Amino acid sequence: ESPHRCHFCSKSFTRKEHLTNHVRIHTGESPHRCEFCQRTFTRKEHLNNHLRQHTGDSSHCCNVCSKPFTRK
Repeated sequence: ESPHRCHFCSKSFTRKEHLTNHVRIHTGESPHRCEFCQRTFTRKEHLNNHLRQHTGDSSHCCNVCSKPFTRK
């Protein structure tokens, strides 16, 4: 059962935080702002991925060539 239903499109979610993130698609809310370039994101994890571009965190390496990447 999915007790959390979007009042915009009736899509259902099992977790309230998933509904909260989903509703931002409809409202355009982007509460997570990059301190370096002011770009905004609807989800905190998207901001965290973006921040790696500014900080140079290359935590993912290619298994073939060993080149580092900020995203997997």
